[in-house]
Amino acid sequence: MLPLVEFCESNINQGNHLAVEALELRDDVEVMTYGCMSECSICAQVFFCMFEGERISAATPAALLEKIEQAIVEWHAEFL
Repeated sequence: MLPLVEFCESNINQGNHLAVEALELRDDVEVMTYGCMSECSICAQVFFCMFEGERISAATPAALLEKIEQAIVEWHAEFL
């Protein structure tokens, strides 16, 4: 069982592809992308993803990736 990180294609196209590409290289997380996640108001303002159903957002893709990596560590500590 792996934690799930979900991204919106529109948010990826705004520059969030850096976080997505970094996560896709990992083998301890599952990455999914969707055409739209119905989070349009936040999608237009910041970089975001859904991590195990919880929204994580940041001002930059690098900051988002850092938050996601911390969430992955915490998830693994709790569930493995």
